[in-house]
Amino acid sequence: MTEIDLIPGDYRKQLVLRRHLKRLATALMVVAVCLGASRTALGYLMWRESAEVFRIEQQQQELQTSQNKAEVLRQQRHVTEQQLAALEQLRGRDRVAQLLGALDEAYDEHIWLDRVHLQRRDAMGVSANSPVAGRSEIVVLPNVTGAALPVELQQGADIIGHASNHSELASFMQRLGAQPAVADLRLINTTTRSYTSVQVVDFNLAVQMRGKAQP
Repeated sequence: MTEIDLIPGDYRKQLVLRRHLKRLATALMVVAVCLGASRTALGYLMWRESAEVFRIEQQQQELQTSQNKAEVLRQQRHVTEQQLAALEQLRGRDRVAQLLGALDEAYDEHIWLDRVHLQRRDAMGVSANSPVAGRSEIVVLPNVTGAALPVELQQGADIIGHASNHSELASFMQRLGAQPAVADLRLINTTTRSYTSVQVVDFNLAVQMRGKAQP
């Protein structure tokens, strides 16, 4: 028995067309969603890349700033080291030790020292503020035969103390002036005063340590 198709051909064509249009719309929607997702992903990647570039630039700036600070610190350290070296040279630590050693060798029980004031002196062994000018002095020089005194002496000290009498003071000056480290020894002044039941001699000495001769 032959089947008779009662569906008109135009209607059938419309159904097929609708089916294709529906599939096409679905495909276009999928493509649109994919494009939107791709655009979002691309925007995120670009943002992350920009953030990474910004972070790297900040790190470079911080590194440059740190390098600049390090260079400044190196320069300051160099200047400080130079200043410390100059100060160390100015203080003359080695000659301070020599002075203390000379005092220890010359010291005895008849001498009392109150103060040893270190200072730089000129070529004559007298500091700029020393009250030597216009006064008579007793000068004790070490015994040096066949050798000239150094051209320039830089490190000296004022020694203030007491002696039991003038004879003991003279002996102390002779012993101190004979020390190899001492280049010049001057008695600035003396005064006699009573201390309890005895007389003591207050004295002020200017000692010049031996330095290197200048060419």
